[in-house]
Amino acid sequence: MLKHLPVFLFCAVHLTLAVTFSIALHLKHVTYFLPYISDSGAFPPESCIFGQMLNFVAALICVTMYVRYLQIREIFNKHDFSCGYYRLNKIAFCIGTTACLGCSIVANFQETTMLLVHWIGAIMLFTLGAVYQCLQSIIYFKIRVVFGNRMLNMIRAILAAISTGSVVSFVIFGLIAGSQFKGNDVTKWKEDDGGFNFHIISTTSEWICAGCTMTYLLCFVWDFRRITLNEPEIFVHDDVAVPLKIYRK
Repeated sequence: MLKHLPVFLFCAVHLTLAVTFSIALHLKHVTYFLPYISDSGAFPPESCIFGQMLNFVAALICVTMYVRYLQIREIFNKHDFSCGYYRLNKIAFCIGTTACLGCSIVANFQETTMLLVHWIGAIMLFTLGAVYQCLQSIIYFKIRVVFGNRMLNMIRAILAAISTGSVVSFVIFGLIAGSQFKGNDVTKWKEDDGGFNFHIISTTSEWICAGCTMTYLLCFVWDFRRITLNEPEIFVHDDVAVPLKIYRK
């Protein structure tokens, strides 16, 4: 069952973006081909779908990362790796869950109402997501002797490198474009609003980063097929028996 989790996550993200972007484009809430991902979820009714689904996706990503953390921990336990690798695994998991928090912030704070908070969430999501991929790639190469596939490890490393480069481009050119913007509505950025070319570079970089990140998580399918999930055990501790007194009239 776990091997289907990354596939379900991958499909959920793409379905969310396809639906919200189609609605936004139909209602002319976005006016060009490559807006920021959040632009397609800035106005109702698509903002309702975008927020709800993105919260769901953030939870799914967190669960996926937790399963990955447990898997790596088990591999380290079985093959007696050094304590440094255990710490690296924990750090990667903490960074990944913080990226999920950024995803939730993006979902709940629209750029049309709280732009600064929205941008903080977006930077958390994509920057920490890229860092998570880099750390996971390091772990993959560390355990390649006992677990993994060399070609798949190379693909993951390339995806992590592209994510890192694109998130740097996304932030830098986004800030430059924002400083040159002179229009009225950032969701309908026009060429004469200033900084349009930088804006397009930034939005394109964001889509590339998102695509690489989701493809990276999709690659967990190969790892999760070797995991067995057992039903959790529940232990119920009874209270101390108290003598029951029966009073009769």
